[in-house]
Amino acid sequence: MHNIKQRFLGKNVHYHYGIKEMNKSFNYVKKNCIPGEGEILFLEPKNTITYTKQYGKRHLLVNTNILTKHNINLVEADRGGDITFHGKGQLVGYPIIKLPKLKNCTHKYEVDIGSYINKLENALLLSSRKLGIKNAITIDQYRGIWIKTNNEFYKFISLGIGIAKGITRHGFAINININYNKFLKYIIPCGLKNMKIINISEILHNIKLKVSLKYICNTITKYINNVFT
Repeated sequence: MHNIKQRFLGKNVHYHYGIKEMNKSFNYVKKNCIPGEGEILFLEPKNTITYTKQYGKRHLLVNTNILTKHNINLVEADRGGDITFHGKGQLVGYPIIKLPKLKNCTHKYEVDIGSYINKLENALLLSSRKLGIKNAITIDQYRGIWIKTNNEFYKFISLGIGIAKGITRHGFAINININYNKFLKYIIPCGLKNMKIINISEILHNIKLKVSLKYICNTITKYINNVFT
């Protein structure tokens, strides 16, 4: 039995609607779940660029009027990490999970944030390999899931999480078949200059495999349950 359920919010979802649903889920998990329980919200977002309080807009390359002209929303997100992009062809996941509290904890979060991020990253790595991306890897100095080809690293899953009252918020974004070149004109993703990006569809095309959105969601949910329960 899965302790962490999944729910798909739809396609072309506005950022603020996704956050509203995330907050509703957060309140439900807070009141009704025990540690190790929760749910994952999946959605395909409208074109949006999000930045964080930590790094601000330092890696935004254009005036905000340019984004408005091209129907790209710009939003400050209450998560970790740096500026990133979301849009059609990308799958966003918000795991809302109640974590076990640490004993004799002195910091405000009262949970092991590092352990959570490592487990989430491992679940996404295992999911990627199950989907057919056998050469998926993590990199010690950078978060996310990558592949290495021709001695260069390409990122296809990004992480950006939040924690409040011992419950996880925000999560990850998977490039399935997004037009990422459209966004690279406007930002330096994750603040990493010259970072190379790739889609799952590009990787799997090279090995003649196809996967559905539903299968991707089911696979990720399975492996997140495996590592957290």
